[in-house]
Amino acid sequence: MKESSASYDLILIGMPEPSSGQTNRFYTQEFFRECAARLNPGGVIGLRLYTAENFWTPQLTRRTASIHRALASVLPELLVLPGTTTVITASRAPLPRSPDILNERLRTREIHARLITPPYIRYLFTNDRRFDLEKRLRETEVPMNTDIRPVCYPYAVMIWLARFFPGMALTDLPGFGTEAKGSGIIWWLIGLGLPLLFLVSRLRSAWRRTVLVAVAGFIGIVFEAVLILSYQAREGVLYQDIGFLLMAFMAGLALGAWILNEAIRWTGIRHRRTRWWGVGLLAGFCILGIAAARTIAGESPGGLVPTATLLAAAGFLVAGILAYAGLYKIRDQKQVIAPLYAADLLGGCLGSLLGSLVLIPFLGIDATIKGMLVLAALSVLLI
Repeated sequence: MKESSASYDLILIGMPEPSSGQTNRFYTQEFFRECAARLNPGGVIGLRLYTAENFWTPQLTRRTASIHRALASVLPELLVLPGTTTVITASRAPLPRSPDILNERLRTREIHARLITPPYIRYLFTNDRRFDLEKRLRETEVPMNTDIRPVCYPYAVMIWLARFFPGMALTDLPGFGTEAKGSGIIWWLIGLGLPLLFLVSRLRSAWRRTVLVAVAGFIGIVFEAVLILSYQAREGVLYQDIGFLLMAFMAGLALGAWILNEAIRWTGIRHRRTRWWGVGLLAGFCILGIAAARTIAGESPGGLVPTATLLAAAGFLVAGILAYAGLYKIRDQKQVIAPLYAADLLGGCLGSLLGSLVLIPFLGIDATIKGMLVLAALSVLLI
């Protein structure tokens, strides 16, 4: 949002549902804070969400509650009017909670609306659903929706999938304000399983190379998703810059492959010192994670050029790992290039799916970066 002295009595958020990383940013605490900064004293923010008239599933309730909590953290006075389209208004000043006030305004100002009539206003303000919904939204335990942790996105995915698999409508998502049975066991299995997998991979050099390249592809794509999503949330413009950002990542790939190819051939494909190229590349992922975390936290510049630089670094490290695995102690690259390239594609595919659908929505951008740091550090076992 550009700096401006303009201020408003009413801001209506008429954006699509928060069903993706792109649209989610219009329902976050950061966006509401920017809108509130443009309100006059007593000004009102209004938004609408498509919901259900009667039965609210767990996903629908928590998705709406995460937005409600984000808005309440910025503007303390909230009014919720339920229906197939639920209207939420917020302000710093008390909002009218009686239909008589609004009906009187309709009458005195001689407003003749075709849909909004005095009986309909009275119904909205006096039906039992309103009081029950306001209480439910206040009491639902769920993180507020933010740019760093886009809570709405996984709920939107579940709501959409429930159209094809009705049983999912009553399935709760673990880790979002409810005590999920077995979720702790899952994280323990992942934490113990990855080191075990890496240690087993050391039994054969082919396994070790393949897993190393797959992990590098996974980390690189997750970093790419994190950096692009955070850039969009911060700058508000992506389409005019997405080509440049992707080009930076691809340029990093080309540069990393070329430089590592020349460096490893210079030191010798069987020389002991060549192994340190792999260690250095994994350390580079850790440095990249720290730089990305500082940028997302606002401690470092986060414009187009810094983001493109970080994306180029991510591409450089991914291609560098692939070049390292394909050259170190390898006399004939034809024997290893096909499985390594397949491992890189598989790792990138898993990184794209798990990063966008699981890691970023469930853990948040900051925790996802920390997870990639841990994964890069554990990957030293594959060198």
